Amino acid sequence: MNVCLLIKTNSVYSYLWPIIEDYIKDIKIYKVLAYNEVPPNKNLPKNFDKYIKYDQKKNFARRLLQIIPEINMDYIVFVPDIDIIINLNVITLTNYVKMMEESNIDRIHLSVFDGFEKIYKNKYSLCNVNSGMKQRPNHYIPYDAGPAIWNKNKFLELLNKYPNETYDSLEQNPLVQNYCKSNLRCFGIQLTPYSKVKYHYGRTYSSDLDFLHITVKGKFLKPISCYHNYEGDLKKIIKNYNLDVENIGFSPAPISCLNFKKLISIPSFRPMPQFIFNNKNLNNE
Repeated sequence: MNVCLLIKTNSVYSYLWPIIEDYIKDIKIYKVLAYNEVPPNKNLPKNFDKYIKYDQKKNFARRLLQIIPEINMDYIVFVPDIDIIINLNVITLTNYVKMMEESNIDRIHLSVFDGFEKIYKNKYSLCNVNSGMKQRPNHYIPYDAGPAIWNKNKFLELLNKYPNETYDSLEQNPLVQNYCKSNLRCFGIQLTPYSKVKYHYGRTYSSDLDFLHITVKGKFLKPISCYHNYEGDLKKIIKNYNLDVENIGFSPAPISCLNFKKLISIPSFRPMPQFIFNNKNLNNE
C-alpha cells in the first residue's frame, strides 16, 4: 500500500511516548516517527518502521520540509503527537487513498463534515471542503493542523510556499487557507446516515479514523467533560500511564468547546447510492 503513517513528536511531549508506542502497535501500515531529541532516561516509542531526526532549531514548516523527502511513499497520514490514535482502520484508510488517486485529491481532512459536493466509493463518502458546507464545521478549513491524509508532493508544495509558518500559524494564516482553496483539492469525510461521529470540544471524528487531541498548548482542558465522547479515553490514559496531571496542568476550555452544534444527518431528497443500503457491503468493506 502506497501510504504511510507519519507521527511528528517533540521531546517536550515525551510523556506521551509510551502511549503512542502502545496505541500504534497494531496498525498494519508502514510507520514513521519524526523526533528532535531523546531526553535522559527516556526511550523513543517502539513499533515504528523508520525514525527520522529533525533539527529542533528549524520552525514547524521547515522541520516538515526536512522530514517528508525522506519518506518513499506517495501518500502520508500525518498525525501530530498530541493527537492520540484511538483507532485507524486500515481498510477505511485504503479506500480513502484509492479515492484520492481516482479523483486527484490532494488532502483529506480526517474530520467529519457535511458538504455540498460529494463523491462515493463503496460505503465511503468524501466532500469537497473548498465547495462550501451545509452545516458549519468546528474546524479550520480547508487546512488545519490536525490529522490528515496528504499527497506527499502537494504537502511539500504548500510547505515550500509558506516555509516560515509555525504549527499554529499554518492554519491561522488566511494566505495559507486561500492557497489551499485555490490550488489544492481538499476534501473531508462526509457525514452519512451511517456515520458514527464522535466529539470532543467540537472536533468531529469517525469511529474508523479516531483521534484524541489530548492537550492544547501542552495543557489538559477543564472541565474534563469538554472531551465529551473521549472523556473515558482520557481518564483511562491518565490512569494507565500514570500521567503527572498536576505537572502537565490544566487550562480552562473556551465556551465554544462546551457549547457547539453537533452535526445532524439530514436525509437527502437525492437518492443515496444503492451500495449504501447493501448490508453485505456495510459489513464487509
